[in-house]
Amino acid sequence: MFFQSHKFIGIKEFLFYRLFGVYLVDHSIASATGLFDLHQLAWSDVALNVAGISVEQLSTPVPVDHVKRLLDPDIAACMHIPEGTLFVIGGSDGCLANLGVGAVKPGVASVTVGTSGAIRVTSPLPNPEQKQRLFSYLLRPNEYIIGGAVNNGGILRSWFRDTFLDEPIEKIQDKDADTLLNEMIDSIDPGSEGLIFLPYLTGERAPHWNSNAKGVYFGIQLQHTKAHFARAMMEGMLFAIYSVGIALEENTGPIHKIYASGGLARSQNLVQMLADIFNKPVFIKNTVESSAWGAALIGMEALGIELKEPITKADNAEQLYRPNAKNHAVYVRNFEQFQRLYNKLEDEF
Repeated sequence: MFFQSHKFIGIKEFLFYRLFGVYLVDHSIASATGLFDLHQLAWSDVALNVAGISVEQLSTPVPVDHVKRLLDPDIAACMHIPEGTLFVIGGSDGCLANLGVGAVKPGVASVTVGTSGAIRVTSPLPNPEQKQRLFSYLLRPNEYIIGGAVNNGGILRSWFRDTFLDEPIEKIQDKDADTLLNEMIDSIDPGSEGLIFLPYLTGERAPHWNSNAKGVYFGIQLQHTKAHFARAMMEGMLFAIYSVGIALEENTGPIHKIYASGGLARSQNLVQMLADIFNKPVFIKNTVESSAWGAALIGMEALGIELKEPITKADNAEQLYRPNAKNHAVYVRNFEQFQRLYNKLEDEF
């Protein structure tokens, strides 16, 4: 039972406890628990009562720029760092990704795809919607990261590659599996000739919150090849993110441009698909490790280190992908069917 547990903590809270002897959690991570009152900046009595736990079982919430000084000489020596080194608690990876790419103004979204995927915008107000499709995390005062995460991102690509790209070595001709997969995807026109993929191999989070959802290929015909299945798989992954993007626009206003990061940003065909499906320009920063850069920015801010140039400058982007209106029209038709299929199959999962 929960009442028998001493503390409910994450790995960062554990590390801070080992370093400083106190249990601390930053506001953005606390927001993700569903137990944190964004308005009072404290644990919610109502949520704690429902969960059956006490405030003593949780860490003390602090801002993302909270600083602790390491005063234990033995720990400092063990870590090979000077005694008195300052540690900044930082924030959650999703919030930091928005900060890292400069998606901190209205109408600017951050899309991150690693094993899973997410789309987020920054708002001066927490998420107001009643449908509970989106999360709302506090990054800094009057700066909320609103968005939604999908379960099935890069894990789909790995699944497809490992399951279906078992070609003989002589046929691959010294190409690795990822290169072969990209060539297969590029060989098929947008829309995959009507082949639709519901990408819910591991259930789904936003916007459906359905752990029972399953993966489905629909519309298979004789002309469909392995390459069609590969492209439909990638399109289905982005359709899932697009469905979260639609919920975002309904609640926070139109999205005008997107910054892409994570493993997604290394795949040109996937980034172009993203631009075409959303019908928005997509920017790639010089570094795709946006969360790490966001963490560095929080650290510099907390320590009073100023940047020479603002992170939000558009010319910091390494590459711009412009949407193709013709491709978008194809994707809109497929996406509408994608939505109808989920709604029809939801009770069957």
